[in-house]
Amino acid sequence: MLALLGLVLCLIPVVNIFGGILAFAGLVLGIVGLVKASKGAPGKGLSIAAIIIAVVAGIGVIISNAIFISAVDSAVNDVATESVEEVAPEAPADEDAAVDEAPADPAPEEDGAGALGNGDWLVGTQIAAGQYRAKVEESILPLGTASQSNGDEILDIRTANEGFLIFSVQDVAGSVVSFSGVTDIELIDPAAPSAAPVDSLGNGDWLVGTDIQPGQYQGTVDVTSIMPLGTASQYQGAEILDIQNAEEGNVIFTVQDIPLSVVSFSGFSAIEKIG
Repeated sequence: MLALLGLVLCLIPVVNIFGGILAFAGLVLGIVGLVKASKGAPGKGLSIAAIIIAVVAGIGVIISNAIFISAVDSAVNDVATESVEEVAPEAPADEDAAVDEAPADPAPEEDGAGALGNGDWLVGTQIAAGQYRAKVEESILPLGTASQSNGDEILDIRTANEGFLIFSVQDVAGSVVSFSGVTDIELIDPAAPSAAPVDSLGNGDWLVGTDIQPGQYQGTVDVTSIMPLGTASQYQGAEILDIQNAEEGNVIFTVQDIPLSVVSFSGFSAIEKIG
């Protein structure tokens, strides 16, 4: 229901910020429901539908806000240009000629081949299988998303609203990997030092054995948020190993000793190792 409300509001400028928040909450609840369904609980179809609707609503929020901001900027620039043209004196003929003869500035260079960014990438041709780390972009409503699909089948989907997002690209040639709301996407080299700031744990994704060590961790739910929900999970590839959540108080989560698996925290104001 939250994801559906987010989809309804996503195309209304300004108001769609609240729609985005509802969509994100629906996405989290949909993932939780999908995990519970995999353990025998009913509602797997509704959970998958909620995840898809929430992702579509989030993309709709980003696109509609971008169009709205672009339209406002264009209108402001047009007014400013007209004002300058009204007060600016006409340039002498010799100055006009000098301007005409001035060489054009060189075109900016494009990013090198292989540089990954938001959008779709073809596995085996444009992106290789492996683990990737991306930084969630800062915005009014941050939401980083990575997914992989093969035709109509969704192979995996991950989200984060702050910190880093870690995503495992499966070796399925011809499948499509999609990134949105992230920057600095790079393939993780297990032998190289971590690119994530491991001196202080926070919300986001953490690589076991490199960013975070096995043991017990305690997360304090951020009750100042609009919809408090602290969630801790651990997964390897597309397999979810464990997930715990709470709407208030603390969440105690045990990180299993599985190197290169991923631990994800969200909705916490503080996280610390307790055992």
